[in-house]
Amino acid sequence: MKGFAPVAVVSRVPFVLMVAPRLPATNVRELINYAKANPGRLNFGAPVGATPQLVGELFKVKAGIAFQTIPYKGAATTMTDMLTGQIDMAFEPTSLVLAHIEDAKVRPLAVTSATRSRYLPALPTMIESGVPGVVAESWTGIVAPAGTSPEIVDRVNRAINDALKSDDMRPALTKLGGEPVGGSARDFSALLAQEGPKWIAMVQSAGLKID
Repeated sequence: MKGFAPVAVVSRVPFVLMVAPRLPATNVRELINYAKANPGRLNFGAPVGATPQLVGELFKVKAGIAFQTIPYKGAATTMTDMLTGQIDMAFEPTSLVLAHIEDAKVRPLAVTSATRSRYLPALPTMIESGVPGVVAESWTGIVAPAGTSPEIVDRVNRAINDALKSDDMRPALTKLGGEPVGGSARDFSALLAQEGPKWIAMVQSAGLKID
């Protein structure tokens, strides 16, 4: 917040809660019930310190369940073990899982956006699934150095918003599983003001530390 001047949010990508097909859970409520009936039996894979791990911890707290977290170095290895059944569940962005969902190699249960994803319209949100506190998206934005004049920020902001409306930008974002956002620099500042404290509190409450 102090080191940069927010210019505009470019895109957002929700996460998908997915489980191995062998699990007897076809929706979030069944997964929660299974976890409560089998405390500590479920395992969850996520890259260390990355947003999917934080989303998993958020789900753990809001759903009141326990599971073992398996740390990974990156999303690629997490997905490999997810696809081969080495782990029970994971949260990963739609950009990484759409093809695997279409091939029925994983079972999606919900998305973490506030509204349903345009790419998975039949999949309910975590809110609809009875866990309203689990809302999270991977977003990208453009910032300028702190102290950049408002006139320059506004000029670049307008250029970004115009670009997001262009005929070639939406297909480009679609290939990455992203949805265009845009908006004002003030909108971006509000997002940062909301996201920072939210995830700092999550890290502290979960007692997470980077080794």
